[in-house]
Amino acid sequence: MLFSHYNERRNQKTPLRKLFKPPKTTFYMNIEIISQDKNNLEVKIDNPTIVEILRVYLNNQGIDFAAWRREHPSKPIIFKIQSSDKTIKKAISDAIESIKKDLEKISSTLKKK
Repeated sequence: MLFSHYNERRNQKTPLRKLFKPPKTTFYMNIEIISQDKNNLEVKIDNPTIVEILRVYLNNQGIDFAAWRREHPSKPIIFKIQSSDKTIKKAISDAIESIKKDLEKISSTLKKK
């Protein structure tokens, strides 16, 4: 039979992770600092997903103000952060660490299943 090899492979049960291996990619993002001082930061960023995740985590940490706006979809995002309690650098660093911890939890949960 011409298709016997195909039918044999089709009937085999192969785990999904062996069939699909996501490519390893490198992530690049353009960031331009518009204004910066100890408690204020305003930057242009071209990735809305990263900006929104960072905004949520910064606001959950109790930052005074973290928001972004985009004048037009073809233009970069303006992301503004203000804090009176701790420096912007420390706040962003803490938010990134929280994001990493949450991603590790999600990853370990998915590996168990």
